[in-house]
Amino acid sequence: MLSRQLTGIHLIGLALISFMMTACEAQKQQPFLSLQTESGYIIPPGAHGIAIISRPREATLLQLRGMTGRGNVILKDSQHGKCLKIPVRFAAGDFGGGGIGIHQAKPVLLEIRSAQAAEVLAGDKDIVSDQYRIGTDTSADIVILSGLAMSQGFVLNPGLSFMAEIMGTQHQRVDCTGGT
Repeated sequence: MLSRQLTGIHLIGLALISFMMTACEAQKQQPFLSLQTESGYIIPPGAHGIAIISRPREATLLQLRGMTGRGNVILKDSQHGKCLKIPVRFAAGDFGGGGIGIHQAKPVLLEIRSAQAAEVLAGDKDIVSDQYRIGTDTSADIVILSGLAMSQGFVLNPGLSFMAEIMGTQHQRVDCTGGT
């Protein structure tokens, strides 16, 4: 009788351990958990990264409107358990101008949801907005979180100088925390 009780307890214990191991394994394979970057930005679940242009400048010339700035793209790197920080140049524009002037614009935040877009950036290639689905919801390849209108086309160009074009962009592995 005692051996049957132990066997039953062992089976229940094995089932619980198996369930917990399966849950832990699923957690490891889930590369799309939200992460917080070292600069405090959150990369949400389902996203591969985020582009941050903190201080863009905007200029208008009658109907023309252009924006430029420098920033970083931070991509999740599930293989190394860190994030990949890539410096980028940013340019955007449309025909939404209304006068003549130059001023500091609001920060531009873009959520990179497409694996292809993340691979392109990690490979030091340009992202041109008309080659991807751009939107304000999570079905888009690149989601506009702030700082841009849907009418504005944009380019994200890895690197900060002409020499980066020749020698390659200096990627940096940075800490990401979280996992919600």
